[in-house]
Amino acid sequence: MFKQSDSDKEFSKISPTAAIIAYGRSFSGAKFTQEIATLIHAKEVYNGTFQKSNHEVLLFSAAVEARTQGIDQAIRKEGVRQVIELAAGFSPRGMQFTADPTFTYVETDLEETIIQKSQIAQSILQSQKIFRPNLYFYVANALSLSHLRDAREPLGPQKLAVVSEGIFNYLTMDERRILSQNIKHTLNLYGGAWMLSDISTEEKRARKTSNSDNKKIRDITGRDTVSTAFQDDSHITSFFNALGFNVEKHEIFGDLNALKTLKRAEISLPEISSEVKEQSPWENTWVLRPY
Repeated sequence: MFKQSDSDKEFSKISPTAAIIAYGRSFSGAKFTQEIATLIHAKEVYNGTFQKSNHEVLLFSAAVEARTQGIDQAIRKEGVRQVIELAAGFSPRGMQFTADPTFTYVETDLEETIIQKSQIAQSILQSQKIFRPNLYFYVANALSLSHLRDAREPLGPQKLAVVSEGIFNYLTMDERRILSQNIKHTLNLYGGAWMLSDISTEEKRARKTSNSDNKKIRDITGRDTVSTAFQDDSHITSFFNALGFNVEKHEIFGDLNALKTLKRAEISLPEISSEVKEQSPWENTWVLRPY
């Protein structure tokens, strides 16, 4: 294990948001999502943070599922057989993708979170008599190139997907540049792409997340996601272009009929589809490849 640095201690304040997202994921009924949410008491964390109506929770959960599906689809479209997920939190993706024994999945996060996630995964998999030798857990601060180097240990020489679904939005612009440079360095060794979805613009963050919610997130994480938001999508593209990435943007709400969250709630799509899009702080999956 790594000695916890000052930056690790600061970033650990973001970790509770992983439980909030895990609660949203559980409404889809996707494999392992409900078991994970139960074990980490995700509902209690969410309700202890926000006071939301059932309808508002449903909108949030549908947006989380769309965000998750966007990353899943990008990985499959890329055709990779190995993934490193940064700040993986309590994502079930590694447990899901490694059902294919030819797939290698490396989850990384800060020490406390990744130890807890490893124990949870082991508990769930063992209870279902599932063996996943192709699923790995590494302690890593995504802003540390040496940590990412260690996390590459299980990988083969083939192309790679780097996934970050929950950290980018909380970083400062300088921290985003460091993260981007670390990922670019890694992808230059393997080929492949970086997939991320937690990017918001100033308008989206201010309009689609209430002031009270923004304050609660800021109080928990110590991070102001409104002041550090990008101006618009062109600002996002120019930011990554300047760091040496080609940029693709894929809209995550292309097929709301595919969202199991809404199906399970027996909601009429014409009535709610516009609300889901309007209330979501996320709209796209971004796929980045080094020049």
